[in-house]
Amino acid sequence: MIIAGVWLSRSGRAWSCQDCDQSPELRRRRGNCGVEPFGRGLPHLRDGRVPGYRIAPDSDPEFAEESFDRCPVAGSMAFADIYQIYRALKVDGLTLADIIRRPTSGLVEALSALGHSSRLAHQRDMEAAHGDPS
Repeated sequence: MIIAGVWLSRSGRAWSCQDCDQSPELRRRRGNCGVEPFGRGLPHLRDGRVPGYRIAPDSDPEFAEESFDRCPVAGSMAFADIYQIYRALKVDGLTLADIIRRPTSGLVEALSALGHSSRLAHQRDMEAAHGDPS
C-alpha cells in the first residue's frame, strides 16, 4: 500500500478521494475508504480485486501488476507519517538519525520502497517528456 502513494500522486488519472466525495455510490462500491472490500459493480473488478494499472494508469510495470481488494488511496493515507519522514530525508536534507533515534527495520524497508518507486516514477516522467514510447 505504501508504494501506491507514489503512483497515485503522480498520475493525473489515478483514483482519488475527490472521486468518492462526489459520488456516494462510487464510495460504497470502493469499500468506504478501505473499511470494506470492494463492492459489486466496480469497474475492472475481477475476483474481488482491481489491478494496479486500473487504479493508477501509466504506473511502473511493477505496480501495474499488483492488485488490490481494498482502496489503495485510503491505505496509502495510513502511511502519511512515513511519507513525511521520506520527504524530510529527500527535500530537507535530514538523515534518518536526525529524525528517529532507533528506526525499525520495517521503517527502513518502507523508506527504501518509497525511494525505489519514486526513482521509477521520475524515470517514467523523463521518458514521457522525451517521447520514449515505453
